[in-house]
Formats: sequence, structure tokens, C-alpha cells
Amino acid sequence: MILKQRRLEKGMTTEMLARFLNLKVSTINSWENGIACPRWDTCEKYAKFLGLTIAEVLNAVIQERNKKATVKRFNSDTAAANK
Repeated sequence: MILKQRRLEKGMTTEMLARFLNLKVSTINSWENGIACPRWDTCEKYAKFLGLTIAEVLNAVIQERNKKATVKRFNSDTAAANK
């Protein structure tokens, strides 16, 4: 969420940022949702734009990924308990 939040603070849509970084909108969305991590060269430019370090960008992606895994595990456990 921090990546999306930072982008919004800069007044950028995903479309605008994708054009700026010469990427697809789906790529930006995948980073913001913890689905994929940016390549090193792109991550550096992305981090600089957001005013973050590369480590902060990667940590934000990992945090989103962990949140999704926790929700998925919870839903799975809940479904199993209701059987």
C-alpha cells in the first residue's frame, strides 16, 4: 500500500507512472499489489521517483505479498473449519 500511497501523493495515476517508466500499467499494479518485484534498473528509477530507497520499495512489495498470503491462508483455514 505504501507504493500506491506514495504514487498518489505525487498526483500520478498508474497510467502516468507507466508512461514515465516506459512500462505497462499492469506492471505497476503488480508491484503495488505485491505480485511481482521490479527489475533492479527499473526499481532504482521507481524508488527515486517515489522518494524511497530501493530497499524500501522491495520491502513494500514483500509486505504486500505477505499480506496476501496471510489472507489466503486465513480463508483456507476458515473454509476447512466450516466443512
